Amino acid sequence: MTALELTWVGAFEEGKLLGGLGYSDDDSIREIDRLFVDPVHARRGIGRALITSVLDVPEVQVSTGTANEPATNLYRTMDFVEAGVREIAPGITVTRFIRSQ
Repeated sequence: MTALELTWVGAFEEGKLLGGLGYSDDDSIREIDRLFVDPVHARRGIGRALITSVLDVPEVQVSTGTANEPATNLYRTMDFVEAGVREIAPGITVTRFIRSQ
């Protein structure tokens, strides 16, 4: 098994990493694979800013836990639309979102 090659962007303040986003590109589609924000700095718009920084392609896709309301709400407010739900373990689902320009 090989590691997925991701391009990373980070949010920093006074040299401290506050959050990061890892993505991969396939033709004109960008897949957000990782997004994190230091919990101490949550709810300050860092995740939104990181996502905004990678919206320069025709289509961006991302998946998140269906029960992760902060994430699903964030994607919806950023014009991502639900593109399907799949069960990854009994009783646990992931929702896929797509944003097209």
